[in-house]
Amino acid sequence: MVYKRQIIAFLLPAFFIAGGSAFAQESLLQTFMTKGEEAQAKGHYFEAKKQYEAAVFAAEKLNENDPNLEKALAALAKLDMRQGAYDDAERLWKRLLSMKEKSAGKDNAATASILMQISMVNRHQRRYAEAEAIAEKALGIVKGNQAEPCKEMVPYLINLSTIYLDRSRFEAAENMAKAAITHCDKGEGAASLQLADALSALANVYAAEGKMAEAEKFTQRTIAIRESIGGKESGSTAEDRIRLANILSDQGKYDEAEKLLAPLLNTQSAKNKISDDVRLKIARALSAILIAQEKTRDAIPLLEQALNLAARTTGSSSTTYGAVSTELGMAYMDADDYIQAEANLKKALNCDEQILGKDSAGIAPDLNNIALLYLKQGKYDFAESLYRRALELCQKNLGENHLDVASCLNNLGFVERNKGDYKVAEQLVRKGLTIREKVLGPDHTLVAQNLVILADVLKPQGKSAEAIDLLNRAITIKKAQKGADTMEITGIEKEVADALLAAKRYPEAVARYREVLKNEQSLGGTDNGALASDMANLAEALRAQGEVSESNELKKKSDRLKATLPGYNSTDVTITEDATLSQPPRPIKDKWALIVGISNFKDPSINLCYAAKDATDFKNYLIKEAGFAPDHVKLLTDSQASRENIVGYLGEKWLGRVAGPDDLVVLYLSSHGSAPEKEVNANFIVTYEGTKENLVFSGIPMQWLTIGIKDVLHADRTVLLLDVCHGGAIAGAKALRREFDFSPSNINVGPGQLILVSSMDDQVSWESKRYHNGVFTHYLLEGLRKNGSQEKMGNVFTFLKEKVEEEVLRDRAVLQTPMMFKKIVGGTEIVLSAPGTNPKPASIQPNAPTGSAGVESGARKLPSREPAARKSIGDKPKSPLKTSPSTVKKK
Repeated sequence: MVYKRQIIAFLLPAFFIAGGSAFAQESLLQTFMTKGEEAQAKGHYFEAKKQYEAAVFAAEKLNENDPNLEKALAALAKLDMRQGAYDDAERLWKRLLSMKEKSAGKDNAATASILMQISMVNRHQRRYAEAEAIAEKALGIVKGNQAEPCKEMVPYLINLSTIYLDRSRFEAAENMAKAAITHCDKGEGAASLQLADALSALANVYAAEGKMAEAEKFTQRTIAIRESIGGKESGSTAEDRIRLANILSDQGKYDEAEKLLAPLLNTQSAKNKISDDVRLKIARALSAILIAQEKTRDAIPLLEQALNLAARTTGSSSTTYGAVSTELGMAYMDADDYIQAEANLKKALNCDEQILGKDSAGIAPDLNNIALLYLKQGKYDFAESLYRRALELCQKNLGENHLDVASCLNNLGFVERNKGDYKVAEQLVRKGLTIREKVLGPDHTLVAQNLVILADVLKPQGKSAEAIDLLNRAITIKKAQKGADTMEITGIEKEVADALLAAKRYPEAVARYREVLKNEQSLGGTDNGALASDMANLAEALRAQGEVSESNELKKKSDRLKATLPGYNSTDVTITEDATLSQPPRPIKDKWALIVGISNFKDPSINLCYAAKDATDFKNYLIKEAGFAPDHVKLLTDSQASRENIVGYLGEKWLGRVAGPDDLVVLYLSSHGSAPEKEVNANFIVTYEGTKENLVFSGIPMQWLTIGIKDVLHADRTVLLLDVCHGGAIAGAKALRREFDFSPSNINVGPGQLILVSSMDDQVSWESKRYHNGVFTHYLLEGLRKNGSQEKMGNVFTFLKEKVEEEVLRDRAVLQTPMMFKKIVGGTEIVLSAPGTNPKPASIQPNAPTGSAGVESGARKLPSREPAARKSIGDKPKSPLKTSPSTVKKK
C-alpha cells in the first residue's frame, strides 16, 4: 500500500506532526477512525479511505505494536476488499498477519482469522489453489485450539465450502457446508444467524449442482430464520430472496421469481424497511431475471435505477458503481444500442482504473467488455488492441499460467476466428486450453468449454477427426458433472453428428443423430422446431448410407412439423434463368464489390445487432480468401451508409466509372427492407438516415437496385446479396420483429443478375444465438469457403438454404428460408474466388464521398476517440479509449 502522504499530512494538525502528547495523538486517531466509519456508512469511500489512511499514519507514530494500528489496518483492508482493490487488501492483511504472528504466535485464533481474510482475497483474485491452502490452514488452527467442534469453526467451514465450490469440488463443498450446519446446531441452536449462513452455503452448493428442489428448500429455511430474528419486513432476507429468485429463474419460473423481488422495490410503502443498499441488490437481481427472459429493454430502466442507487450508497468511484455500469453497458449492447453501451462500459473502466490503477489486472474484464462491443461491430483492430492490453496486464500481474490469462487468449483467438485467421486462432486457443488443464485438471467444465472452442476453429481447417475427438471428450466431461445441462450436451452431440456427416462417416452420424433426436424428445418434445431439424438431419444421414425408405418417412414427418410453424411457405422460391441467356458466358475480366451494413441508424430505435459486422466479415472474406483486390472492395457501415453515398458509390463516384461490361460486381446489403410503399409501389432498402416515416425520401428503391441500376452500372454480371428483413427488438427481446415488412417475392430481377435474399415473404431474418453474425451471412461465408473457396454460387445457395433453415428451426422454432433469383448467363456457375482475366491496376480510386462517408474499414466516428478514417492496411490503429480534440459526438 502506498499511502498518500501529502493528503495525510494535510489532515494532521500541526501539533500532532510536531509530536504532541500521546493522549492527544490517540484522541486524534480515534477521530480519524470515527470519521472514516461515518464516511463509509454513507458510501463516501474515497473520504473513508483518506480517514483510515490518516488513522494508520497516526497509529504508526504512537507505537508499531499499538492495537489501534491493527484496528486501522483491518478497517482499511476491509474497505479495499469492498471496493475490489484486492492487491492492496492482500498487502494490508499480510502486514497484519506478520504483526499478529509476532505478538500472539502462529497458532493463535486471531492469526487464523487474518488467514481466512487472506484466503477470501485470493479467492476473489481467482487464485483458488492458494486460497484453498490458506483456508485449510486457518481451519486447522481453529480446530487445534478447540476441544470439540464449536460455533467458532463455522465461518471457516463456510469459507472453505465456497472455495471448493469455486473449484467445482461439489462433494467437498457440500461436506463443509453440512459440517458448518452441524456445528451451529451444537452451538446456538436453530434460530442463529450463523445457522442461516451455513444453510445458505449449502443452498449455493445444491444450486450449482442443479439440485434445485434442495436449493429451494434450504433457501426457504434460511429466509424463515432471518425473518424470525429481524422481522418479515426487514431487508436481512434480501440476499436469500435474491438467491431463491435465481433458483426459480433457473427453472424457468420467471413470474414467481419476479413476484418474489418486485414488491421489495416499492418505495411508497411506509412499512417497507429495506435500505437503498439492499434495494440496489434487488434491482440488479430483477434486471438479470428480465435479461434471462430476453426482456433486455425492460431491464434497462431497472439498471438505470440501480446505477443511481449505487451512486447514492457507495459513491460513483466504487467498484459497485463500476459493476452496475458494466451491467448497464452490457444490457445496452444486448439491445443493439452500441453508443449507450460504449458510454457505460467506458464509465466502468474509468471507475475501476481510479480504484485499481491503470496497470492492474482488475481492469482486464472492462477492457474485454469494450473489446467485445467493438468485435460485434466488426471493428477488429480496436477489439484486438484491447484484448491484447488485457492479456498483457494479466500476464504481468497474475503470471503466465493464470486462468484469466487463458480467458484472454481465448478472446484473442475469437477475434482471429472472426477474421478468418484459423491457424492463429488455433494457436491461441490451444494455449488457453493448456493453462486451464494445468490449473483446473483435465476434467473441469471450463476445460470442456475450451475443447468446444478449439473444435470450432479446427473444423474450417479440415481437421474434422481431431475436432470430433475433442467434442467427444467435452461431452464426457459434461456428463460427469453433477447437475449436467442435458440441453447443452445435446447441442454438442449435434455438433459431433454434423461433423461425422461432413466427414462421410455415415453409420456414426446416424447413431449420433438418433441420440440427439432421443434427447430432444425426452426433454419434452414440445419444441417442434428442434424436432423437425433433428428429423431432417437424420433423414439426410440415412439417405447418404442408402436407407432411403426410413429417410423418406422421417423427411415427411419433418415437413409436417414445419408446416405448423411460423413462416411456413411451400412455394418454390427460385426463379430460373431466361432461356434467351443460354449462350456460353464470357470470361470475367475483373471483380468489384460494394458492401453495406448498418447496425447503428440515425434513429436508434431501429438499430440492428450484427449488420455492420456481417458486412465487415464479408469484406474480409473477399479480400483475404476470394482474391478481390483491396482497392476493388469498398465498405460502408453505419453513418457512412447514407442514401447519397450508397447511390454515389454505385454510380459515377466509383463503380459506374470503373466496372466494365465483362466485369463481375458483387453488391452486399445488410439492413432493414420495406414492403412496397403504396405511393410508389416499390420495396426499399433502409439507409442510415431512414425511418418508417420517410422511406420514400431516404431509402433506396429495390427496383432501382435490380432494374434501374443498369443505367449507371456497365457490368453485365451482378451478384446481389440481401441480408434484410431484420427488425428492432420486441421490448428488449433478442427475438426480432419487422419494423418494415419487406416482400422479397416482389423483386423484379434485372438482366445479368443473380440475387440471394435471406428470407421469404412473411419471414424474419434472424441474428444468431450461437455466434456474432446474422445466420444468413454466417452460412453464406461457410458455403463460399467450401472446397477451398472454389464453390459455385448455385451450390453455395443450396448449402446456406439448408443450414439457415436448420439453425433457425432448432434455435427459434420458426422458419427462415433464403431465396434465389437469377437472370444471368451461367449465374449459378459463378465462383467468386475465380481470378479475373484482366484486372485493372490498383491505382483506380473512387471519388471522395460526401459527408461522413469517407471512413474506411467500417469505423464510425465515436465519442472519446479519433475515427479510424482512411487508414491503410497495416496501419496501427489509435486506441479507441484515448480522447482527441477532433472527435465528433454522434447522436
